[in-house]
Amino acid sequence: MARADSTLRVQFCCAPDLLRLCGNSQASSVVDVMRAPLPRRRALRPFLGCTLLSAALATGCYSGLQPVPEPQSIPGEAPLRRLTNGEYLNTLHDIFPDQNRSLPALPNDALVGGFHNAAESQAPSDLRISRFETIANLYAQGATSTTEALQLFVGYKDWSTPSLAESCATHVIRAMGGRLFRRPLSAEELDRFKPRFDRWRATVDFEAAVRLMLSTWLQSPPFLYRPEPEALGATPGAVAPVPPYAMASRLSYFLWESTPDDMLLAAAARN
Repeated sequence: MARADSTLRVQFCCAPDLLRLCGNSQASSVVDVMRAPLPRRRALRPFLGCTLLSAALATGCYSGLQPVPEPQSIPGEAPLRRLTNGEYLNTLHDIFPDQNRSLPALPNDALVGGFHNAAESQAPSDLRISRFETIANLYAQGATSTTEALQLFVGYKDWSTPSLAESCATHVIRAMGGRLFRRPLSAEELDRFKPRFDRWRATVDFEAAVRLMLSTWLQSPPFLYRPEPEALGATPGAVAPVPPYAMASRLSYFLWESTPDDMLLAAAARN
């Protein structure tokens, strides 16, 4: 798919085509990095990004600063894709780096055309939904298991007074909700989550409210899936640019198989 402005066109091709067009040495290096254990793959992220970019430059996938003719191909749709098992586990690892948990096995992702993220093969099953619930509860419990763990998670050291608890709750919902959803929460979402959090805090306590909210978010579609909403006023079915936060997720999950980091989300905020 290509998106162009008046001076520059950038074209992306899928990873198998890119590797096939690369020289054997580059392709082998990229595959080695992709297959490396998770800690080593993260350490080699800059190498992987540079290799993919240099391969694209060498093969014409990236067309540089010269204007090119309008592509004849028709851009495809952007279906609603669920995180693959690898993307899901990497995302949890990056958001909760202090937790090293033994998790129940997830059902295998279906392989379609050599890919594990084909939207048509990602229908949820009862088993997968149950495992998502179990894993969400494990991470929510871990993040709130001690006062020190909760302080680290929420970024506050004290919520003992009503005013402090209110300030901390607002921060948790905006900051952590946005981190898990990979975009700022909408006004409608804030209006929905805040009263729910307040009810849990009043019924049980602050720690339980954080735990229940976190478990809810980790089982929610905006976390488990990668929606790409159309811009307001967009014509249905028309070609449109990818929204900034959706593009940040595309890049991050394509290159690292994990959630966008703070730097990439900040770039999305700047459009």
